[in-house]
Amino acid sequence: MITQSPTIGELAKALAKAQGAMTSAKKSAVNPHFKSKYADLAEVIDSIRKPLSDNGIAFTQLNTTDETGTVSVTTMLMHESGEFIGSTFSAKPQQANVQGYGSTITYLRRYSAMAIAGLASDDDDGQAASMPQASLPAGARDVQQAASRTAKAFNGTASNVEHSSWSVDKAPFLELLSEMGINYDHLAGLCEKMNRARPSQMETVNRANLIAWLRTPAGNNALTDYVNAVENGN
Repeated sequence: MITQSPTIGELAKALAKAQGAMTSAKKSAVNPHFKSKYADLAEVIDSIRKPLSDNGIAFTQLNTTDETGTVSVTTMLMHESGEFIGSTFSAKPQQANVQGYGSTITYLRRYSAMAIAGLASDDDDGQAASMPQASLPAGARDVQQAASRTAKAFNGTASNVEHSSWSVDKAPFLELLSEMGINYDHLAGLCEKMNRARPSQMETVNRANLIAWLRTPAGNNALTDYVNAVENGN
């Protein structure tokens, strides 16, 4: 869910300057399964906090839990002019204990922070395709146009290799798809049809942008059309 102030012109200008000063998040956290490194939440926030602050933008994240155990994280960018834009991501922890809730909150915060800032980690291969302008919500499109660089929606060319972040992100990502009523195989098939990588082959920020696209009418319609075609044998 995306929320914004009636106008975001001043925020868009400031965000464009902030993004120009941002660098890829450093990768210091180690994925023990793949013996590889990735950018953790602290490193992501370190990459965006000062550029945002220097341009009059406050960054905040709030988390809530409902009666079903679903965790939601709302990420907001608030400009000194009073303008703001934000989004909410939700998922249900795989394990209903403190560790399960903690890891889910961290996962959602990392996804959301990278997505709202348009930040890519430094393992991005540079071949990602841009999300079509028409598929973005109006408010997000305004910010994107003013920011002078387009956030990447899907990671490069399809391959048979899972991204190193998948072992960490898989469970919460599948939980999020379940909450949205989306079948993973259908989504993977749609990505392949669009000549994009499957979600398991994407890095974290591109999976976040994929989820954001699926929440738009264009993304939802694309997936619905694909599922109908598959079920009709087309």
